[in-house]
Formats: sequence, C-alpha cells, structure tokens
Amino acid sequence: MEMATNSQDHGYDVQPLCEIEPRHICPICLMIMKNAVQTMCGHRFCEACINKVVTGSTLLTCPVDKTVSRVDQIFQDVATRREILCLPIQCPNKSGGCSWEGDLIDLTGHKSSCGLEPVTCAHGCGASLVRTEADEHLSVCPFRQMNCLFCNECVQQSAMISHTEQCPMAPVTCSLCGEDDLVRKALPEHQDIETGNCPNVVVPCPYKYTGCEFQAERIKIQEHINESGTLSIHMELVAKKLAEQCSVVQDMQEKLNGAIRQTSEAVSLVVATQKSQTQMTKDLRDRNVTGRLHWKVKVGHQRATRTSYCSPTFYTGCPGYKVQLTLNMDGQKDGHVKYTSISMSLLPGEYDDDMIFPFNATCFVTLYDQANSPTRQANVTHDIIMREVPRNYSRHGRQVERVFKRENNKFVKRQDLLGPDSRYLKQGLLHMEVCVIHSFYPPLDLVPASAACFNSFVGHGSFVLHSPQSPQMPASPMTPPIVGVTRLAISN
Repeated sequence: MEMATNSQDHGYDVQPLCEIEPRHICPICLMIMKNAVQTMCGHRFCEACINKVVTGSTLLTCPVDKTVSRVDQIFQDVATRREILCLPIQCPNKSGGCSWEGDLIDLTGHKSSCGLEPVTCAHGCGASLVRTEADEHLSVCPFRQMNCLFCNECVQQSAMISHTEQCPMAPVTCSLCGEDDLVRKALPEHQDIETGNCPNVVVPCPYKYTGCEFQAERIKIQEHINESGTLSIHMELVAKKLAEQCSVVQDMQEKLNGAIRQTSEAVSLVVATQKSQTQMTKDLRDRNVTGRLHWKVKVGHQRATRTSYCSPTFYTGCPGYKVQLTLNMDGQKDGHVKYTSISMSLLPGEYDDDMIFPFNATCFVTLYDQANSPTRQANVTHDIIMREVPRNYSRHGRQVERVFKRENNKFVKRQDLLGPDSRYLKQGLLHMEVCVIHSFYPPLDLVPASAACFNSFVGHGSFVLHSPQSPQMPASPMTPPIVGVTRLAISN
C-alpha cells in the first residue's frame, strides 16, 4: 500500500508495521486519520472527510451517533495527530525492492528520494516510471526540447523534422539552376523575375513597357537584345511610347491648370463669403432693437484732444427707427463757462419702409454719478425732444443719407464732466442710460414745459411713465395713446 496521490481527500493509505488502534481509524474513509479533528460528541475524523459532510452548513450531524452539534465547535485533535504521525510504517515501494522502514512523519521525506517511487515524465509525454529510470527516459523522451541546427530555435524533438522542412535558415537547392549554396528564406529573392539572379528563370524583355512581348530564360535575354534588327524595333517602340506619354502629360497639365484656376476662383469666393458672414455675424451681435441703450463712453487719455463721441446705433423697436447719440465736448459757452452738448440723430434705417413719418420721439438721457458714497450720488437727467422729423428719401434710385439731429447745448459743464474732481468720470469711463420713446401721432408742439412733454406720452390713463429723477406724472385723458415703449437695457 502506498500514500494516495491526492492526499487531501482522505486518510493515510499506508502499510503499518504494528496493530492500528480503532480510535486511529477514520469512520468515514476507514483509513488512518489524517489531520484528526474531534466533534463535540467525542468522535474523531479526518479533517477532509468531515468537511465533505459539513458542506457549508452551520450544524453537523455526527456520522457515527447522529448527534447534532455546531460546526464551529469542531476542534483539532493535536494529541491524536501526534500519535498517528509516530506510527511505524514501511515504504509503499517495498514490493519493488525498497527496504525503508520508519515513522509516518518521515514518509514524505523518504518518498522524495526513493529510487522506486513512481514519477511522471517532466517533459509532459505522460510516461510513468520509477525515479531511477527518469534520467535515462528524459534523454530519449520525444517531448524533450532541442535547438535547431540551422536557426537555433528551441523545438520539441518529435516536431524537429517538420520544423526543418520549413526552417528559413535550412539549406536548399534551387530547382531551376541547381545552385545549392542557398538558405530557404533567400530562395524567393534568388528566383525573383525583376531582381533575382537565377539564370533559368523566364523573364520578359527589358523593353516590355514599350511594347516588346519577348520572354525567355534570363541567360538568353541578352542574346535577344543583341540580335540584328532588334535594336531598331526597340527604338521605334520607345519613340512611340514616348510620344504617347508626352500627350498624356500635356493633357494632365491642361487639366491641372484648369483645376488651379477653379481653385483660385473658389478660394476667392470662399474668402468673400467668409468676410460677408463675419460682417453679418458682427451686425447681428451688435444690433440693438430695444429702444434702450447703456452707453459706456471711453474717454481715457483723449479727454484733452477728442471733441466728440458717438454712441452705437440702435433701433427704437423691431421694426423701429434707427437713432444715434453724440456727446460733444465743445458745446455752448456761457461767459467763461464751457458746456458739453448731447444730441440725438435720426439715421436711415432698415425698417424705414415699414414705419410712419414724420418721426416724433422723446429721448431720456441719464448720466450716472459714479461717486463712491451712494448717499451723495446725483445723476444728471436730460430730455431730447424730436418733432415732425421727415424720413430720409431716395433721389433717382439712390439713397440719400440725410441725418436729422436735435441737440441739448447745455448738457453738463465741461469742467464737471472731465475735470479732475469729476463725479461722473471714473477710470476713464462715463456711463449713460438712454431710453427713446416714439409715437405715431403728431404731438402737441404747443406744450412748452418738460413735464408736459412727459404727459404727452401717457395714453388714456392706463400707463404712467417715470422719468429719471422725476416724480410720477398723472395721465392726461386728452392725449393720444402710446404705440410702443421698450424698456430692455443692453450694454455696448
């Protein structure tokens, strides 16, 4: 008897030299217990055998007396394990001639050196033999690894013949010319029609591209070229082919020139289209059709030289009138005091054909006080009133860009606006809020007061307009209604 190959599944399968006590026999596998464990009911088993009975449950029914106990109460029986490992046994290979005897604990060490121990071939051929025969078998095993004599690649001995028949470095003989000083990987290059040197390979005439259809072994091609009359035939073919190629090149050159011209025209068209699209995008981005504008005037270091600043153009609605404000630094002079002036201009617009003229509107301008203290801020407000302004007209099919302007000549003192102590100029910037309200009816020109001007834009008591820094004005039942008022503010 010998130790089982899979020693983890059951007890020791060995031949003892003494009587084995029943308490050392596993009740499950009926062999000497291996790695003995004990249950709470006092019975002993191989550790592997009792684990097969447990199969993941938390409770154990003893295979001997059917006592139920908890699995976690099973413990290792160290004393019994020591007793079993001290049992005297003989070598499982005694029948083959091994005379070793010793304790069970030493069996594993003995089998690792026992010359009669069965082993399998290390090369994987599946042969079963004793250890003393292993070395001899390994030297003749068909699965042993060997180096190819030609390419030095490591190949299994049983596959060496087939490898040699395909080895790229193995010597071969050319089947056409009989040359034997070749290796297999060089044979295709040797027999190549274009670059090879095998004299017996059939190759075409070097003038085949001009029309010569002659073919023969490479060694005979030179004879063909040197034949009388062949040279003139070859030259005629070359001339004919050259004429054809020149015609093709000329046609290709003409097509190329045409393609270049088309490309140039297309590039010019693309550039023009891109410029047009860029301008349209800019116009759409900058267009203001709200009737209201936050005007940021960039004065900067030009305050002493520049005399006027124009606001971005904007429309009073969509459709609406196109207007623009101008801030003039050289306004009216009252004695030694210089004033700035502000004006509003009516410009030719895209919606003029959809609007009613004359143009009547009131522009409310608020200049913001940028003092740091909110309690001391005092914004400046002015009204610009435009009445009975005619439309721009076309003469002889040509648009005449006439500009109609209304101006407030005493807007703010120049020193207060641009001086070093100015409350309105901060970091080189002036900020104004502009709101234009227009109507399609003739306003009452006889109303002189500014307050009456506000009243003229209130209709039927249903709308009250708040002027910057002005109290709420009551509605007048005698004034016509407002057609449209816009209040959205955008910044330029």
